Amino acid sequence: MGRPRPSRPGRAAPSFPALVGLLALVGLLEVGLAALSFGALLGSAAAEEKDPGSAAVVVHPDSPIESLRLDDLRSIFTGKLQTDHDLFPKRRAETHYRFRLLIAASAEKDFITDRLGVTTRVFWRRWAARLLSGDASESPKRLDSARDVLELVGRDPHAIGVVLRAEVHGPVKVVSVQEAPAAAPPAARRKP
Repeated sequence: MGRPRPSRPGRAAPSFPALVGLLALVGLLEVGLAALSFGALLGSAAAEEKDPGSAAVVVHPDSPIESLRLDDLRSIFTGKLQTDHDLFPKRRAETHYRFRLLIAASAEKDFITDRLGVTTRVFWRRWAARLLSGDASESPKRLDSARDVLELVGRDPHAIGVVLRAEVHGPVKVVSVQEAPAAAPPAARRKP
């Protein structure tokens, strides 16, 4: 292998206990940083509710959707949940409807990257693939104006729209989006 290197004059080689202490300090620092990041994630939902620049999910005032877990929102906007029956399997209704998804251009990037966790390019490519494969019959519509999104959501009880929080006005209901524990009962999340 080789000969051990001589230590520099005037400097003692670090001892084993000193190395262990240094590694423990680095480990504590990493744990502290991870805790800060986790705390920021927990606080981000509350911050998003108040941040006028964040994306808001809006529905028709008569919609049974009051709040959504983030994973349900992701499932809706990725096409895994496409109908009200998918979202409310125990709800009795004579007819079930397909969601109509609308995204305002002003909120598109923030919503897709922050809430859905993918880039806009990946998001639209996945929808194109779903349409080509026949897994979906309609993709979300991107509208240039938040006013158009709000107008369509206000007229269509099956629509779910995304606009910037500061742009919300008119006859729509803002849906709260939350990280809920996995064991949360559906009744606690949605209106029957």
